[in-house]
Amino acid sequence: LKHWARKNGDKEVFCFHESAPSLATGSHGNNTQTRTYAELDKTANRIAGGLQKMRLSKQDRILLVFPAGLEFIDALMGCLYAAAVAVPTPPPSTKKRRASASRFSAVVSNCQPAAILPTSAYYGVVKNMVEELCDGLRCEPPKVTTLETIKDHNEGLASEVTAASTDLCLIQYTSGSTGAPKGV
Repeated sequence: LKHWARKNGDKEVFCFHESAPSLATGSHGNNTQTRTYAELDKTANRIAGGLQKMRLSKQDRILLVFPAGLEFIDALMGCLYAAAVAVPTPPPSTKKRRASASRFSAVVSNCQPAAILPTSAYYGVVKNMVEELCDGLRCEPPKVTTLETIKDHNEGLASEVTAASTDLCLIQYTSGSTGAPKGV
């Protein structure tokens, strides 16, 4: 990403459509978010810097609680820049509350994240779920902070973090529809 940000900084690298784009006009539409290489690099660097300021170690697991969209990509790239292990999970659902809470709790219990990074829209519900879970397990709760707090109050990585080719970068959990979610 750093290479492409230097080479093609103003070119669009990602486009997220909240609704289907118009194929007839070739327009992105009104509900579209885009990122250039330079924007993604800058945002990921600020997120990585925020993770460093939280005193997280290389290879610590960071639970990313995001709906589909560019904020997830920003957070994922920030984790990669910080050599942290990204663990994406969908936000808890208000419609399927019991199943959603059960899946979320299973993922948190299994991956034991050092930090949880939701958007501000999900911060309250995520923080409450984590506190309830850790009270029941008598464990130290992971740090929970919002993506907005991390990226808006940091200037970037204090020092480069180099990941080894053998380092883990992502754990994806199964849906848990046929049992407990499993990290793969």
